[in-house]
Amino acid sequence: MAIGDFALGQFSAGPYSGIAYFNSLTGLNPLTAYSLGLTQDGFMIGWASMSELLNKTDRYGNALIESFHQGTRMSINCIFHEFKETELAMITPNSVVDPTGTSYWSNGIVGSLGTDFSMSLTLTARPNTPASVNGVTSITFPLLKCRSDYDIGMLFGPEHRVIPFMADAFLYSYVSAVSGVAYAVSG
Repeated sequence: MAIGDFALGQFSAGPYSGIAYFNSLTGLNPLTAYSLGLTQDGFMIGWASMSELLNKTDRYGNALIESFHQGTRMSINCIFHEFKETELAMITPNSVVDPTGTSYWSNGIVGSLGTDFSMSLTLTARPNTPASVNGVTSITFPLLKCRSDYDIGMLFGPEHRVIPFMADAFLYSYVSAVSGVAYAVSG
């Protein structure tokens, strides 16, 4: 099908389910597959090219002269609609928080490695949807952890309480066999 001079590509849509496996330091059983609950819009996978900028010189002031590629930061975000053990572990990997109101707070161990509290996450297109036929059927993040500088906020009020979530995919970990792979795609 073409519109004017532009050919349309293949389109794909449909819900994905998520399964997480947690590192044992999170307090959850590392051999158990934990399913993710409902999300608002599904999962958004993003990436940003990271660069060191040469943008301060005596001749050109703060003008950008050159940049030096420093890798890619990959992330995944979503908004959870359910307060399940999985979602709570995902938003507080280094500490203990019970945001349902029966709370206590633990700061966690200062200086601990992020990969020690990471998880693997696999998103799979639900069967009998266009996404399961015409697109990426699954995507796996071997090492994923809630973004360190991401402020998670939850509304305590009359509206439905949701959990906004953003995580970074680690490219390398010297404590595991995973190296050089931020994610793997099939489909």
